[in-house]
Amino acid sequence: MLTLILTLFIISVLIIVHEGGHYLFAKLTGVVVEEFSIGFGPPLYQKKRNGELISIRAIPFGGFVRLKGQEFKEHYEKDDFNAKPYSSKLLVVLAGPLFNLFLAIFLYFILYTVVGYPDTSISKIGKVYEGQLAWKAGIRPGDSILSVNNKPMKNWSDFWRALKINDTNTIILLRGKDTLAVKFYLSEKDTLGIEPYIPPVVEAIEKDGPAYKAGIRRYDTILQVDTVKVSMFQDVGEYVRKRPGDTVLFVVKRGNDTLIFKVVPLAVSIEKGDTFGKIGIAAYTKTVRMGVWEGIKSALVKTYEVNVLTLEFIYNLFTGKTSFKNLGGIITVGRLVHSSESMGSGLLIKIASLINLSAALSINLFLLNLIPFPALDGFHVFVFTIEAIIKKPLKKEVLESIQFAGFVALVVLMVLITAMDILKIWHR
Repeated sequence: MLTLILTLFIISVLIIVHEGGHYLFAKLTGVVVEEFSIGFGPPLYQKKRNGELISIRAIPFGGFVRLKGQEFKEHYEKDDFNAKPYSSKLLVVLAGPLFNLFLAIFLYFILYTVVGYPDTSISKIGKVYEGQLAWKAGIRPGDSILSVNNKPMKNWSDFWRALKINDTNTIILLRGKDTLAVKFYLSEKDTLGIEPYIPPVVEAIEKDGPAYKAGIRRYDTILQVDTVKVSMFQDVGEYVRKRPGDTVLFVVKRGNDTLIFKVVPLAVSIEKGDTFGKIGIAAYTKTVRMGVWEGIKSALVKTYEVNVLTLEFIYNLFTGKTSFKNLGGIITVGRLVHSSESMGSGLLIKIASLINLSAALSINLFLLNLIPFPALDGFHVFVFTIEAIIKKPLKKEVLESIQFAGFVALVVLMVLITAMDILKIWHR
């Protein structure tokens, strides 16, 4: 029940913000708003306020703002949408996606400065890959990093932020009782090849995940997987990822007891039909908060990175590098929400996970609505731009047919994605 409530709440917020952008700029440009609706289909709730109809409808896959003069007619009045100049119509249409983008930036800012984000203590280096830059510079597993370029280190993210790209870096290390300095030049193309030491202790666990079902619990220390000794948490992830669907023996320490569990990693699909194993556990992290200015910069960087990753996914989808099976609908969103809120960790970690998910979904809405597909905002931008260039409206009948076909195609796509979501659950 909690998962359903959180899923509907997150989707509702994203829709309200998106449609709120359309609504606000319609009002600012002098267009009369006739209806503000959350969802499609038959109305569940309606109330008129100041001449505007507020609606909640049965199908929670989106929403709309119905504007006066949005439909085709012979003569338009001053406060009709289609009577407005190109620039005003563009602002009204683009405001929805842009508000989703601004929401993502705001959510990441709140995550970094108020809630805090999980980070790893940099007390010790766990792994250094031979042949990579860190190894060549003389950094070894077991070293502790004291400072980077005269900046003291508290968290793993401090380490990455202190590094200088296309410049010489100086790192002060503690090795046993000795303090030593290493220098190396880091270019944009270089791979440092270094990982922090993370103790193999289960800090968070999904309550319906394979590990929990097998009997593993929070604070268990993982000693061994099958015949492989575990020295740090990353060893577990590396081993499990390669064994989706296989039975893996986990030897763990709980208090003074040593216990053995059989865990079958869940097979998670990735590109081109490949899969990786997942058992639903996470390592120890600590909550870190940034200052305001640093939080703004990090929020902007994170938003940019997620935009790039999403665009790469869309490109791979249409070029055949990624399977359409990787698409997900409202059921997938619900599963992601459930995964976030069911992790057996602290409340702040759960909130951080939900905020992170909401920001990523908001970016998805921003980008998808810019696609010039009928019934999406991007199509309206395309039509208005063509009309501005040729200095006359396009044929009413043609546009109405395209819009209707696009709406039907979107409904069919949503049904297919929902069906794929159900099949994914069925075959788990």
